[in-house]
Amino acid sequence: MSILNEINNEEEKIKKKADRVRFLAENFHNQAIRCWEEIHEAVYVDSDSQRILDSLGEDAASVVEFNEDLFSFIHDSLSGKKQSLVDALVLRHIEQQDIEVHDDGTVSKTQ
Repeated sequence: MSILNEINNEEEKIKKKADRVRFLAENFHNQAIRCWEEIHEAVYVDSDSQRILDSLGEDAASVVEFNEDLFSFIHDSLSGKKQSLVDALVLRHIEQQDIEVHDDGTVSKTQ
């Protein structure tokens, strides 16, 4: 059979699409985790976290809310599949400082 055979080309297209879907599904979780970790670090761990929150201004509440939603997604979708990773993220999440979200969208760390 020729490599230009239509059947082979169609089968190859399907395989490439399947490989791409597999890559996207696996990579999406990795990207979500990196995003959560980076925002978590900036908002809760960084020595300048309050200044970062202040710089976000009225967007700070949206960022904090997004990161909580992202944590829930990661937790729900990976629990039982990558449990040791989920457990490590849960520990970091539990240890984060309390914050206060103000009506104007700004956020303050509480002591």
